[in-house]
Amino acid sequence: MNTHLSCYCQPIAEVGILGGQITQFQFKLSQPCQNIEIKQLEVAILSENTDNKWEGLEITNYHFDKIKQYLLVYVKKDIFCQKTKLLKFLEQEFKQQICHIQFNISFDLVVDKVHCTISNQQIKMQPIRVLEVEKFITSTFDDLHYNLYQPEPNNVKHPLIICLHGGGEGGMNGCHIIADKMVTSFLQPIHQKQFDYPYILAPQCPSYWLDEFKFKQNRYYGVRDYTDTLVNLVKEIIQKYNIDTSRVYVIGASMGGYQALRLISCMPDLFCAGVICCPAKVPLSHQLDTLKHIPLWFIHSQLDDTVPIQHTNAIVNYLQSHNDNIEKTDYAKVIIQDREIDPHCVFLDLYEDHISNKKLSVFQWLASQHKE
Repeated sequence: MNTHLSCYCQPIAEVGILGGQITQFQFKLSQPCQNIEIKQLEVAILSENTDNKWEGLEITNYHFDKIKQYLLVYVKKDIFCQKTKLLKFLEQEFKQQICHIQFNISFDLVVDKVHCTISNQQIKMQPIRVLEVEKFITSTFDDLHYNLYQPEPNNVKHPLIICLHGGGEGGMNGCHIIADKMVTSFLQPIHQKQFDYPYILAPQCPSYWLDEFKFKQNRYYGVRDYTDTLVNLVKEIIQKYNIDTSRVYVIGASMGGYQALRLISCMPDLFCAGVICCPAKVPLSHQLDTLKHIPLWFIHSQLDDTVPIQHTNAIVNYLQSHNDNIEKTDYAKVIIQDREIDPHCVFLDLYEDHISNKKLSVFQWLASQHKE
């Protein structure tokens, strides 16, 4: 046994409620063995989220798979831990930045009863794998980047769920599906079954869904109105894949909430229902008129100081006189794992399916909707 082994290291990330985070490392040793015991392991990380300084990670457990010959090392899970996150929100630019992450790793271990060391120089790092993202195909339509999940192919038609991100997740970098669980929630087996194994479409706006908005004394500008492009993208996806057009849903948060209303207003005969969180703008009256027969569930916090709840109140008041299938959930505080967070983030409870109307949870309600 060589006492100075080398190995490949595969960092693995998962998308939690507050976004993608490093959760484990997979090590493949340079030679086969039967047993590994870790005596000491030090893992440090450097990225924009650590202010480009090295910070240690807390390792909780490890497991050696004799058959596949790799060692799995688990990082302590903490959704509020900044240093393990894949994205950093740049408030001044109002966008998510994908972090440039570096690792420094060293082992002191016993391999088949022989003491060995592995230093950072003997470890070949692989690109970070984001497990949920690997389940999507990535493409572009005009200037829209998008990700699409497809259920296992068969001769049965399946629903389509369209997820429209908020203002900070624009660009062409795929950050919209790792910023939070809007998209990846529907990959969970319980929700796959609940929605009859849907297609999931997640477009990414190159700039902003809004033409103009203000945030903390700064003003930002979108490049153009993307509604027509979204409409044509949805038409192409429906034409290309085996989609049940009686079950097309849309979910939008903040700017995406406004854009979801715009999308439905252009295709009212297609959508069977939508969930709208804290819409960043109130559509025009003639656009709202087309929504009078679409089941919609609105979610907003009374304490939201980013998008005032008056937006949702105005839309709901306009629609309720014509539509018996309008649901509305008002929040006070938004609590995630016993911690109060920004009240604008009401959509996070949505992704955990923690919202209900005393009869059905929001996902149960959405999955029950279909066109005749």
